[in-house]
Amino acid sequence: MDTELKKNLILIQNKGALVNGEPTSSSYDNTTDSLEQISDEIAKIPKSDAAVSWNATALADIQTQAEDALIVDNLDHLEKTAVANNADMTAEVSDGTVLSNILSKTSDTSTYVVGTDSLEAISDKIGTPAAASVSADIVVIDGFHDVPAADVVTNAQMRDVVGNKTDANESNFGAATTKSIVAGLKGIARIINRGSGNIITNGKSLIDVLGLDGGTGGPLKSQTWDLIQTILDLKRDETIVKLTDAWNDEDGINANVWVATGSGTATAARDTSEGGKLKVRLDTVAGAQTARLRSYDRFSYAPSTMTGAHIIRKTVLEFEAKFTNLANVDETTFFMGLTPATGDDRTTNNVVGFFFSGAPASGTLTAITDNGGAETVTTVVGTGITLTNWHKYMIEIYDNAATATIKFTVTNGTTTNTATYTTNIPTQNGFIQFYNVDDNAGGTFAILDIGMARMYSYDTLRY
Repeated sequence: MDTELKKNLILIQNKGALVNGEPTSSSYDNTTDSLEQISDEIAKIPKSDAAVSWNATALADIQTQAEDALIVDNLDHLEKTAVANNADMTAEVSDGTVLSNILSKTSDTSTYVVGTDSLEAISDKIGTPAAASVSADIVVIDGFHDVPAADVVTNAQMRDVVGNKTDANESNFGAATTKSIVAGLKGIARIINRGSGNIITNGKSLIDVLGLDGGTGGPLKSQTWDLIQTILDLKRDETIVKLTDAWNDEDGINANVWVATGSGTATAARDTSEGGKLKVRLDTVAGAQTARLRSYDRFSYAPSTMTGAHIIRKTVLEFEAKFTNLANVDETTFFMGLTPATGDDRTTNNVVGFFFSGAPASGTLTAITDNGGAETVTTVVGTGITLTNWHKYMIEIYDNAATATIKFTVTNGTTTNTATYTTNIPTQNGFIQFYNVDDNAGGTFAILDIGMARMYSYDTLRY
């Protein structure tokens, strides 16, 4: 055999190293290395036609290798092998891995709690509503936009509250009504637009109703004009001060405005002893003595002279008062208010003002209107009113829609007590009267202090 050819054959058969380009030995074994043997071994490898399969030994080895690979990366713990610690699976799922990010919002596997974060636990929290319940909820939601039947009285859905366009009109909306909003709006529209005695009749405008065109108008005419006139009155009321005194005159009580008298040693005089408070003190000084302060001028206190036919529409008497030794005030004749004559007291007829209906210290200050001996009286002292402190007293005299009215008020700025009378109202004129009387019980003696006092009226110019 040619030497070169032999060398090449050796190179083909031998995997050994060459020395100076020459094979040094031959390891060729035709039972294992021949092309035929190699072909036989290749024939043993499974191909896509499934004509050949791995033998049991090969399959067992492949499975072992695959399992070893899964174990190396802890993948066996997904389904087969239990984790070492259910409370912390970091040993099996490293922090920051894809699965760790699925389990934990902080990429920290140890924060995962199987009892609350597992799919089953989450499902338990959500719950599984029954199919019938879901269906019923869908029906309710779907029903929200449906139009209800006419005149439904249920209140199950907002549509029932709003109503149907064919709902019957309802103009009497009391607390117990079950009618819809549509029914109410239709009732209002009916009152305005049609029907006998309604505000606006068919074919009439608001101009017609109010008589703005000189016509007779409708049911709203008088009420509307009264409202308009009231608004105008608020803008045109002018206060006429008939008398006001804060006791500023250093010469004492002005004899052209007031008449001050006292029995025995009793006095009615200007007093500056109470800090910055200027006042007149009616001091009885001794038992059974009296002190009086009355206006020099006479004033009307008859509501009948304050109607639309007269200039004066309202008269108000306001004054400040405080008592000392209240228990010593004689409730039989003591009086503050308006009387028909200069020397009057509580026992006189046709008076309007304040007196004591019982022991003064027992909270019996009472408002009175007297008409020829018939009286209306109401106690006006309650919790928060202490008569030995300063209080403002007010008597308002006016005609209220053809009803003679007198309102009494006692207030200290925090607590206010009122009484409004429409009975036994006198038709009278007279004097402002402050009359203090001691009860002759001895020890201490009744004192009445009068602060600022004023009498004024409202002069309303009406067009």
